[in-house]
Amino acid sequence: MSLIDRYIAQVGRHLPDKDRNDIEAEIRSTLEDMVDEQNQTGATNEAGVTAVLQQLGDPALLAEKYSPPKRYLIGPSWYEFYVKILQRVLVTALPVVTMVIFILTLTKDPLDFINAVGEAVGSAFGVGLQILFWITIVFVFLERSDEVPPNQLPRPNNREWTVADLPLLPKTRQISIPETVIDIASILFVLVWIVLPSTLASFRGEPNSVPFLHPNLWNFWLPLFFVLMGLTLIHEVFKLKIGNWTPALT
Repeated sequence: MSLIDRYIAQVGRHLPDKDRNDIEAEIRSTLEDMVDEQNQTGATNEAGVTAVLQQLGDPALLAEKYSPPKRYLIGPSWYEFYVKILQRVLVTALPVVTMVIFILTLTKDPLDFINAVGEAVGSAFGVGLQILFWITIVFVFLERSDEVPPNQLPRPNNREWTVADLPLLPKTRQISIPETVIDIASILFVLVWIVLPSTLASFRGEPNSVPFLHPNLWNFWLPLFFVLMGLTLIHEVFKLKIGNWTPALT
């Protein structure tokens, strides 16, 4: 994990996605040339890298030189936080909304599965649009205010930027959070769909109601299915917590 990699990564955080790769490659080439010049003067490689980075200065200020004119609702400085917050809220809220609407619709008619799915998906879509709209509005105002993103907070005592201010490279997560949450929600969705109709029928005292699944399946196959789904659910939770493939998790 070299200082150059950390510096370029910090510059890239403030660049538009469209131009990021090209600009990062250009900056890396420039840095390597400048380091070679420093090494020719007798400086060690590490000292040369430090001197070059100190000469270029704050990565955020360097990124501004490459950034296009501000013709956007949410700029590079806030965009990363905007996407993260939007993802977290959507991933948290939409599965809950879908499950709740699905269950409430099934309580009216346990066998009307298609209508329950339609109601749940439609409600989740509407909630998703509302979340997208209001979070976007908030960040549009933040972009045009004097607020500063957390990764650009002023340094203590307004001192000048130094190489020591470079953050470590973020650890790459191999397992996607949204995909894992969707898998967990899907497992719970299937389990609730199987258990809910018979539970509601028993609760309402309707022993003669027509079950969705054959009753004999409860003797062996459905319990086995629940065990497998339970193990899969535990596995998905560990995937969500660990975030990377390990031998044990694999």
